Amino acid sequence: MTPKVQVRFGGYGTEIDFKGFDFNGAPEADIATARAILDEANALCPKPVAAKAVAVLKARTKSRAEQGDDLKLLIAVFSEDLQRYPADVVIAACRAWGENEMWFPSWSELKGVCESKFQRRRALQEILS
Repeated sequence: MTPKVQVRFGGYGTEIDFKGFDFNGAPEADIATARAILDEANALCPKPVAAKAVAVLKARTKSRAEQGDDLKLLIAVFSEDLQRYPADVVIAACRAWGENEMWFPSWSELKGVCESKFQRRRALQEILS
């Protein structure tokens, strides 16, 4: 299995673009091992992990004033929606947003970050299926 990448040298350093994977000639045992590793890595995020990531994100960002019930609902809804991604993707997306943005995200914004972080893994999973 060889990743396909394109390397460009520009005025601000090296840029590497991921282009895909090449499994030509890979032994079936290696492909089966890759599938097992990927299945484990793609295990869906448990709700308590997602809830903690959202709560930390909420603490790191600004938003409109909310009542306690509104905050509980927000965390519950975001946590449920985030369960479609692996835990490491959820945590990384929430951390990245909290480190780079001032305001709490809409669901579509946070979903976009998750999708961006998960796209290569999803592409590899599709190839291996």
